[in-house]
Amino acid sequence: MLFRSYTSRAIAYHKQGATSDKIPGFTVYQTFKNLPLFFTKNIPLGLLLSTWPRFTLAYTLMLGNAIKNGNGIPALKGWGVQVYYFWFHALPSRWTIQRNKRVSTEYIRSILWPDLPPDQTGLRKFRKIFTGKD
Repeated sequence: MLFRSYTSRAIAYHKQGATSDKIPGFTVYQTFKNLPLFFTKNIPLGLLLSTWPRFTLAYTLMLGNAIKNGNGIPALKGWGVQVYYFWFHALPSRWTIQRNKRVSTEYIRSILWPDLPPDQTGLRKFRKIFTGKD
């Protein structure tokens, strides 16, 4: 028999980055595994055409940067694992998530960041090469 107990005085402490500090490449692996899955499950169909090319470009540039910075193995492992999860988790989950969403595609579009995040200096440099825009 399973016993459950509760105490209102319990305190849980969370140290941000504690796991990633102990396991080299953990954050890189998790990013490359989860980012495409998150995107696939949560972006509405009405936004896929406008966001997929930018996402693919950013993800590819992130992979190049990970390889350049010595994190190629965890990045490629994360990418490989997400390929499996894409078919057997993200796509089946997508239908349920999108069917049950409670906000409109237009609302989601309105809260998306309209440009590159301010801290994405590498992507800004890349964009400037092609468009001249900072």
